[in-house]
Amino acid sequence: MTTRPMASLPQRDPLWLLYRVLVWVLSPVWFPWAFIRLLRSPSPERQERLGGGRQLSPPHHPRLWFHGVSVGEVEALAPVVAATQEHIPAAEMVVSATTPTGRARVDALYPKVLDRRFTPIDLPWTTGRALSRIQPSILVLAESELWPALLFQAARRSPVVVVNGRISDHTWPRAQRLRLVYRWMLRRLTLVGVQTAEDASRLLALGLPAERLHVTGNVKFDRVLPEVPAEEQARLRRDLGVGAAPLLVAGSTFPGEDELLLRTLATLRDGQKEAPSPAGVPPLHDLRLLLVPRHPDRADAVEIQVRDAGFRVWRRSQGPAPARGTHPDADPDVVLVDTVGELSTLYSLAHVAIIGRSFRMGGGQNPLEPMAHGVPVVYGPRMENFRAIAQLAEAGGAARRCQDEGALAPTIREILTDPTIHKAMATAGPRVLQAHQGAADRSARLIQQALEASS
Repeated sequence: MTTRPMASLPQRDPLWLLYRVLVWVLSPVWFPWAFIRLLRSPSPERQERLGGGRQLSPPHHPRLWFHGVSVGEVEALAPVVAATQEHIPAAEMVVSATTPTGRARVDALYPKVLDRRFTPIDLPWTTGRALSRIQPSILVLAESELWPALLFQAARRSPVVVVNGRISDHTWPRAQRLRLVYRWMLRRLTLVGVQTAEDASRLLALGLPAERLHVTGNVKFDRVLPEVPAEEQARLRRDLGVGAAPLLVAGSTFPGEDELLLRTLATLRDGQKEAPSPAGVPPLHDLRLLLVPRHPDRADAVEIQVRDAGFRVWRRSQGPAPARGTHPDADPDVVLVDTVGELSTLYSLAHVAIIGRSFRMGGGQNPLEPMAHGVPVVYGPRMENFRAIAQLAEAGGAARRCQDEGALAPTIREILTDPTIHKAMATAGPRVLQAHQGAADRSARLIQQALEASS
C-alpha cells in the first residue's frame, strides 16, 4: 500500500475559527451540563476529561495513541493493537475511551500499555492539553470517532489514522447534510481503513481523498476470544445458580427489550410444561435467562420488571447465587448481569444468544462473540449498525433474524428443539469468523505506513 504525503493544512482555517466561536456562543447551554457531570465524576476521570492526567515523558520510540468511544470500539481495537505491536515491537501504546464502560474495558484489555485514560472533552484547550501530555507519534481512531478539536489539534502534530472505519446507515443522512463539516474533518486524516466498499464509497462522496482510503475489512472478525474450559463453565453455572439448565443469554439489551425477553421466557416454558423432552432436546420448562442490560445503571428498574413478571431473580453483583432451598431467590429463573466485562465469557454458556438493541431502539450489537463460542445467534429486524456482519452471519447459517417481536419465541423454540438445526448453527459461527479474518494485520500495516511516511 502506498500513499502520497498529506497536503499541508492552511494557516488560516475559517471552519476551525467558526467551531471555536460556536463553542463559546453555546457555552451557556453545554457548560452547566458538563460542569455537573464532571463534578460527579471521580477526580482522575475529571482531570483526564479536562485534558489532564499523567504527564508522559518524551517518547524514545514511536508512541501510538489508540482511541475508541465505548466498549465495542475498545474491544475492536484489541487485535489491531496486537498486530501493530508485532509490526512495531518497540512502540509505546496509549489507549483511551469516552464512556465509563469503555474505560473499564480499557483497563481489562490493556493492562500492560504505557497509559490508559479517558479522552478529553472536545474543546480546543482540553484536546491540546491532552496531546501535550501524551505526546503521540500518531493518533489512531476506531470506526467513526471524528471530533473537530481533537482532529485539528492532532493533525498539526502527527499523522491521524482511522481503522475499522465506517459510516453507518444512521449516520449517513446526517453526514450528507453536514458534508462541508465532514469534508473538513476527513481532510485531516492521513490514512483511513474502512470495513466495506460501501463505507469507502460514502467517505469518498463526503470528500476523503481517494489516495488515503483503503478497504481493510472488519477487525472484529480478528478478535481472538479465550476458550472457556468446561470446568470454568461449570463453575460459572454454579455461581449463577442455573446448574445444568438450558440457558438463553440476552446481551446488551435496551429499554423495552427486557419485557419482550421475559414474555418469551414464559412462552417457551409454558409451551412444554414438564413433559419429558425428546433425546437431545433440552427441557424447556427449566429454561433460564441471563439478562445483560447494555447500561448496568438500569439494573434496579429491570429487577422490578423481572419480579413483576413472577420470576425469581439474582443479580450478578451480589456474588454467587445461594444454594437451593436457602434463600427465596435461590435457583433463579433470571440472572440479571449488572457487572461489566463478563458478557463475552457468559455467551459461552448459552444454548442460544439473543442480540440486544435489535428489537427496540435499533442499530443492533455485535453478534460475533457468541458466534466465536459456537452459539446459535438470534436477533431482531434492526441490525443497521452491524448490517454487513449480520448478512454474513445469516448467509453462513450462524444467525437468524426475527422480522418482528412475535417471531422471537418460535425461532428460539425451533433452534432448541431441533438438534440438527442447533448443531448446524453452532458449527457455522467459527467458520464464518475464520473466513473473514485479516483486517487487523492490514490495519496495522496502514499505521506503520503512516508512521514511516512522517519520519
